[in-house]
Amino acid sequence: MDKLRAMTVFREVARQESFTLAAAQLSLATSAVSRYVAELERWLDVQLIYRTTRSISLTPAGRVYLEQIEDILQRVDRLELAAKQQQGSVSGVLRITAPLYLGQKWLSPFVSEFMGQYPDVDISVFLTNRHVNMVEEGIDLALKIGRLKDSNFKYRPVSQTLLTCFASPAYLARHGAPKTPDDLKAHNCLYDFAVGPSKRWHMVDPTSGRELSVAIGGRYEVNSGEMVKQAVLDGMGVGYLPDLFIEEELVSGELLPVLEEYRQAPVPISLVYPQNWGVTTLLRTFVDAFVERYGADWCG
Repeated sequence: MDKLRAMTVFREVARQESFTLAAAQLSLATSAVSRYVAELERWLDVQLIYRTTRSISLTPAGRVYLEQIEDILQRVDRLELAAKQQQGSVSGVLRITAPLYLGQKWLSPFVSEFMGQYPDVDISVFLTNRHVNMVEEGIDLALKIGRLKDSNFKYRPVSQTLLTCFASPAYLARHGAPKTPDDLKAHNCLYDFAVGPSKRWHMVDPTSGRELSVAIGGRYEVNSGEMVKQAVLDGMGVGYLPDLFIEEELVSGELLPVLEEYRQAPVPISLVYPQNWGVTTLLRTFVDAFVERYGADWCG
């Protein structure tokens, strides 16, 4: 029995919940699909699928086995793709995720140019402010803001940003500017809860160098930096976002920085991909071009 082929067939049957549909997807006869699954069950000495005249479903053992082989099959798929792309052709599918604002600001124009240059490339972009499990969700590349700690991933530094506390001139004229982080208690702080569940802004004491975790309160919270920025522009309160979100408004004077001396050290912006996935020609070409467009040299 070709065990790897049998695993692939079983995975497709589980996805389609049908031997017939799996056979069509794999360009096999339905009888061949059924035989692969039956041989796999005999080899494992366990039933993987419940079969009725109308439907199929995975047994508990089948669900566990599917989870266990998924990573193996994904690695095989990527090794095959990498082998093909080592010949130098920039082609294939690239699945990318990024925070909403950063994706719209940087990825959107760049992807259009890249796909125009490489017509054999398909790109799928998933913009979200939630945490994405790249391995489970089949993501090849992520654009991330923040310090990276997971050794299971490789990263390519792109740029950096500063977290900035800011308000509109109209709001500051009415309420005054906070002089210390403690003064924020008297202000309506507009919170982007995509950055974390606790209502705290992290700053650094300019005298001691000690990091401060500042509890803030306010009447408005949202999981969108763009909506926080708009609320601050409307004079609703004080915001705290990466400065790349508000750079144009800071230059124009529509927004003003506050508590500048309490800023944290710059926060990195990086491209990230799983450590155990091969670096294909497509992935390397995309990353190299993106870094050349937006930022830093190769580091690590």
